[in-house]
Amino acid sequence: MLTSKGFTYQVPQNMTVYLRDRHCEHGWYDTNGTFIVDSTNIDGKKLGSVVAVTPQNLTLSTCASLQWQIHCDNIQFHCIINYTGKHHIASHHKCSSSL
Repeated sequence: MLTSKGFTYQVPQNMTVYLRDRHCEHGWYDTNGTFIVDSTNIDGKKLGSVVAVTPQNLTLSTCASLQWQIHCDNIQFHCIINYTGKHHIASHHKCSSSL
């Protein structure tokens, strides 16, 4: 979604329940695997194109295709969501759980 601050990518609503689990790690990556920002540590290291980050979304100064990943080892849940630069919405979910 294009906003006054840049291009905003939102975590799908069905994933927000995992954001409150302190045992889950989640972050944003370029599609080539380059780390962009840790959405659990919003004051930590981030690439220069990051305008703002919260656990629920990421705003970049440029349009990009990227991934949001979450890993919850305590419940054996792992998920990768791909975003295309054209649409700024989740285009594919790849989630696995042993529960």
